[in-house]
Amino acid sequence: MRGAFGVKRLFLYIIVLAGAAVFMIPLLWTVSTALKTKQACFSVPPQWIPRTYRVRDESGRLVPASVTLRIEGRPAVVVRIKEGMRKDQTLGVAQSDLLSRDGRHYVKLKSPAPVEVEVLRRMPAGLVQVKVADPLKPERAIDRFLEPHELEAVFDPQLDNFRKAWNPLEKGGTLPQPFYRFVLNTYTITIINIIGQTLSCSLVAYGFARFRFRGRKALFLLLLSTMMLPAQVTMIPVYLIWNGVRLVDTFAPLTIPAFFAQNAFFVFLLRQFFMTVPRELDEAAMIDGCGPIRIWWQILMPLCKPAITTVAVLSFISHWDDFVGPLIYLNDLRNYTVSIALRLFQDQQATEFNLLMAAALIHIVPVLVVFFLAQRYFVKGIAMTGIKG
Repeated sequence: MRGAFGVKRLFLYIIVLAGAAVFMIPLLWTVSTALKTKQACFSVPPQWIPRTYRVRDESGRLVPASVTLRIEGRPAVVVRIKEGMRKDQTLGVAQSDLLSRDGRHYVKLKSPAPVEVEVLRRMPAGLVQVKVADPLKPERAIDRFLEPHELEAVFDPQLDNFRKAWNPLEKGGTLPQPFYRFVLNTYTITIINIIGQTLSCSLVAYGFARFRFRGRKALFLLLLSTMMLPAQVTMIPVYLIWNGVRLVDTFAPLTIPAFFAQNAFFVFLLRQFFMTVPRELDEAAMIDGCGPIRIWWQILMPLCKPAITTVAVLSFISHWDDFVGPLIYLNDLRNYTVSIALRLFQDQQATEFNLLMAAALIHIVPVLVVFFLAQRYFVKGIAMTGIKG
């Protein structure tokens, strides 16, 4: 019996680990891309390990090289074009693309008719075309045609991508403003929202959980019904209100509502948690002279720390990743949050996927850190729901 239970448990672990591995693929690919060169992002087949390539020059030293063409597993040739606009240009082609007729060789390029070429070198094992710095003029790149075994791949994570994503344009970065400004703006909005939502939602939840008044259930149901109202319905009226008081392009529309318990889900979550705390604690505090506010702050809040932490973590994740709110209310580049900055980054650096993933990784890391640090409070919160009155 014990052996069967062990096999079943092992099988469940295997399933969970397999599922975790699948869901980890996007994160691992983000990390891999953030450490690659721009060229490696477009390599075919895709490579998971960030590598750069080296070739040996005439003196036998390894020098950096960028691969522009690969022909592997089949014969290839190096040819020089003898006519047309690309005359005297050297290129590598597969042996099967080389046409021979009457002792002459032709290659079909983009033009309809084949172009006559001169065969310079045949490579039975395949061909790799690379660009390396010209020894005489290092600022100029020249083409070299090698066999695949002459190309050496070196593990070379490009940590400089994070510096380029972090710094502004004048310091070798990519955006007009330094990325840390967007991170600071996001932290400011997120922390204010966490403080506002934990205080206001817990206070409202305390009122619904502990006080008896006429219409309490109806009012609570009305509060919960707001969760069914799509945000798009109130988006324009709310914007007109903030525009009327001239607070658009400030952090006010993104932070002030948090102090008015606007999140019905957090109120519901905290109310359910408060109701698991025995009322005898409130009565004992009242005997000692505590008022309602002091009971809420000194008795219930410390006991409900796991629930408060859950609300804080969920609030952090939702506001850290918020895109629509900052997009609507923020116009000045200096006020942008990370989510808007990433979109701006994508618009201005559409092909710099390595820098984009480096910036995205900077955006993701705080969420992962907060989640793993607060994970034990979720477990503790489940356990505390078993307290009996």
